[in-house]
Amino acid sequence: MVAVSSAVVGGLVGLAGAGINAGMTSSSGKAAKNAARDAKILQQTGAQGIYQVNLDSQAAIAEKMKQLSQAVYDKSISAGSTVVEAQRKAQQATYQAQQEAVRASTADNTRSQDQIYTQALSDIGKIYGVQVEASRDAARSLSEASTGARDAQVAASREGQSYLSGASRDAMLANINASSQERGVQAGASRDAMLAKLNASNISDQQYKDAYAKIEAGFTPYTDAGLAALMGQQDLLGMNGTQAQTQAFQGIEGGQYKELAKQGEDALLQNASATGGVRGGNVAGALAQFRPSMLQALIDKQFNNLSGIRDTGYNAQGKLAGYQSNLGEDLATGARARGGFTAENDINQGNIGAKYYTDVGRFTSENDINQGQYGAQSAADIGGFNAQDFVNQGNISAQDVTNRGQYGAEAATSRGIAANTRLTNLNQINQAEINARLQYFVENQGATRDIENENILRSLGYDLDLLAGQYGADINKTAQGAQSFADYMNTYTGAGVNAAQTTGNINANTKLGIGQAISKGFGGLAGALSSYQSEPQIEQPTQYGFAGLRTQPQQMNFNQGQPTGGFWSK
Repeated sequence: MVAVSSAVVGGLVGLAGAGINAGMTSSSGKAAKNAARDAKILQQTGAQGIYQVNLDSQAAIAEKMKQLSQAVYDKSISAGSTVVEAQRKAQQATYQAQQEAVRASTADNTRSQDQIYTQALSDIGKIYGVQVEASRDAARSLSEASTGARDAQVAASREGQSYLSGASRDAMLANINASSQERGVQAGASRDAMLAKLNASNISDQQYKDAYAKIEAGFTPYTDAGLAALMGQQDLLGMNGTQAQTQAFQGIEGGQYKELAKQGEDALLQNASATGGVRGGNVAGALAQFRPSMLQALIDKQFNNLSGIRDTGYNAQGKLAGYQSNLGEDLATGARARGGFTAENDINQGNIGAKYYTDVGRFTSENDINQGQYGAQSAADIGGFNAQDFVNQGNISAQDVTNRGQYGAEAATSRGIAANTRLTNLNQINQAEINARLQYFVENQGATRDIENENILRSLGYDLDLLAGQYGADINKTAQGAQSFADYMNTYTGAGVNAAQTTGNINANTKLGIGQAISKGFGGLAGALSSYQSEPQIEQPTQYGFAGLRTQPQQMNFNQGQPTGGFWSK
């Protein structure tokens, strides 16, 4: 039996009392620090005391265990043959258990794995169907979208071509209308200019005519008098006939001739009377010649007078002819100008018309070219749209085929994985169940073997029980002393927490070791006692018996084994 040193206990009690007193009487920071220091010393001292108790307990138990190990080893030699026979029976039972496990696990696990595999194949098929349908729907949607886009683009191209065509046609008509209006304006302007020039020329001609009429009116008296004088001379000369000449002479023989003839004759008679030659022949002859001479003189005078008047009229007529010639030239110039104005207007009208028809032809040609270009562009665009839609449809179909192939490959891979998983799972489950059944039979065979060896171990167990009881009483007593010390420390200082925990662990481990030693035998007791030693020296058997007690560390207790949880409930 191991007892706690009274000196250690006394020292610890003294330190505890000092710590309690210091804690109860301290009223300042210094006293608190001293109390903490004393508590720390107390804690370290208590831990040292418990550690010493632990070492003492371990030393006492180790010594007892050495004695017990030697006794057990001696008895295990005599039990060797019985243990070997038990091992042979256990191996035979294990082989039979393995065969039974294989047969039992194959049917159930195969059926379960077949169901899982069948469900997996069904799920893979459903997933593949969904993927294929999704790919088909996606391809259909993309195809419809591409066709819709193509139709929209074609409609837009045609509408755009229609707009451009209409715009070109409207532009052509507008240009033609503008050219026509320009033609009308220019033609009207040319015609108005011509008419203005013609009017101005006609006004000039009329002015020339009016001026000439005034000149002619001024020369008319002279020309008429000249013409009449010429006619009078012609009459005197008899050029206009005898009657006209006779009338001309008779006109001269009118009143002036008679008056002058009377005066002249009277003068001759008076002169003759004065001279006395009235009855003379000279007077008669003179009187006879006087009248003819006088008439001739009057005719010559008349002729000369008419010559002067004739020459004045002639000159006036010559000047009037010059004015008339100038008037003709002016009128001819005006006529030529008017012809030029008309010709210029005709040329302008022709040029304006030619330009108009040239513009109309150009505008029409441009519209025709534009219409052709718009139509060609629209056709090219529509062709491009159709080609793009054709390419899109091909790409969509190819992608759908690729997707289906990929989904099919994935489904095939998944089926292969499911098949491999099924086989693997069957192998793993079968192996696991075999191992579990083997473990169960091994453990139960171990228990059976222990029962068979009960007579051999009974005497040894009896000795172990006695030894365990003795050591248990000593350990309990030591533990009670340590627990009392720990309770004392906890009650009066509060500084023994670590010591109490350490003591509690020792007490728990001690109780655990005692219980295992009593219920499990030597192996359990050795495992419990090993917790008190930093380097265990106890040796354990290498086989199911105790033949190799000195060479193998503890690791095997067949009577502690448990079957796989839930396995036998199937």
